[in-house]
Amino acid sequence: MCSRDSQAWVTALRGPTAMRDEATAELHALLLRGARFKLTRGRHALDHLSSEALDGLAIEAADAALGDVLARLDDFRGASRFTTWASKFVLREARVRLQQVPARRTPPAVLRRD
Repeated sequence: MCSRDSQAWVTALRGPTAMRDEATAELHALLLRGARFKLTRGRHALDHLSSEALDGLAIEAADAALGDVLARLDDFRGASRFTTWASKFVLREARVRLQQVPARRTPPAVLRRD
């Protein structure tokens, strides 16, 4: 992955197909890392999920966030780095997925009568 400044990100994401595809793939990888980080931090609530299921949630969050970023590209004002601005989308999407996963139901403790 190359290091881009904010303007380079916006230019690449609006650029010709080859440039846009490369930037989109790079951005998706960055968003996926962010989603995995967020979901890992919330792992205590998801300890009943397999690694594959957790990775699936991260991919869903990154996919949705990428769509949001591309749809709102014109809203980027440059008040922060582009990657910081884009990360807020994936953190929100990952948080939503954490909230949608049903909590593991642990059976109530069986009262023992001795």
